[in-house]
Amino acid sequence: MPWQGVPLLYVPLEVVMSKYYGESERLLGKVFTLANEIPNGAIIFLDEVTCASDMHLILYTVLYFFLIMLHF
Repeated sequence: MPWQGVPLLYVPLEVVMSKYYGESERLLGKVFTLANEIPNGAIIFLDEVTCASDMHLILYTVLYFFLIMLHF
């Protein structure tokens, strides 16, 4: 299986969510940067995303950073 041996980055939602404007994006960007710096990449597991009240904003932010990382 292609994902065997790939590190798993477990990220609880409360670690990256912030009430301050732009802070959640900055923290999530750090997670994606870390995953990108690991040789052979990493699997990012964002726990409790489906329980968040502003789930659409979180998913939009995750997809935004994912698309940015694809261009590097």
